[in-house]
Amino acid sequence: MTRYGALGALPALGVLLLLATATASDDNTFIGHEDSWYFRSPLDWSQGSFPHYPDRTIVTKDLSLVKRSAPSSARELDIDNAELTIGTGRELAIGPTRCFAATQRLVRRATATADTVCESIHAACAANEWETHATTATSQHRCKPHTVCDERTHVETTAAGTHHDRVCAPRGCGSSGNCYVGPAGGLWFEATRVWSPSPRRM
Repeated sequence: MTRYGALGALPALGVLLLLATATASDDNTFIGHEDSWYFRSPLDWSQGSFPHYPDRTIVTKDLSLVKRSAPSSARELDIDNAELTIGTGRELAIGPTRCFAATQRLVRRATATADTVCESIHAACAANEWETHATTATSQHRCKPHTVCDERTHVETTAAGTHHDRVCAPRGCGSSGNCYVGPAGGLWFEATRVWSPSPRRM
C-alpha cells in the first residue's frame, strides 16, 4: 500500500501507479466502477459522501480526477493496486482546509477529528445596513439594519450611511427645532446624535 499523509497538494502528474497490500474497511473507500471519475457521485464512496478531511481516503480502482480539484480531500490517502490520474491544472490536496486570507478568516483550527472552520469576510454591509463593528484579525465585522422612519409620525433628520444609522425625529420638530431622539432614559449630554437636528446648547 502506498500511503500519503498531510503533504499538501498533489498536482497534475499524469498517472500515479501505486502498489499496495491492504485497506481498512471503516474509512472512505472508492467503491464505484473501474476507470470512473473521482467526483462522479457521492454514492461511489463507502461513506456516501466525497472524501474530505479527516477521512482516510482509500482508492482500490483506477480513478481520474480531471473535472475539478479536490481540496482537503483526506487526512491520509492510500492507493491500493490502482492508478489515480490527475488532470492538467487539477490538484488533490491532502490535509485540512486552508482559509483564503483575502476572503476568509480562521474560526477554528483543524484537529485529528474535525476540519478547519473558515468564515467569509464580507467586504461591506448590505445597502440597507450599516457597520457597527469593523473586521479585525479575530472577528468578523458586524452589520445592523438601518432604522426606518415611520413617515406618519417621524421625519428623517440624518440620512443613513455605511457607518452610521439613520436618525428619525418626531414630526413637529421642524428643520429649526431641536428634539430629543435618543433612547428612553438616555443622558442629556450623551452625544449630539440624540438631538435633532443639532446638539442642544445651554
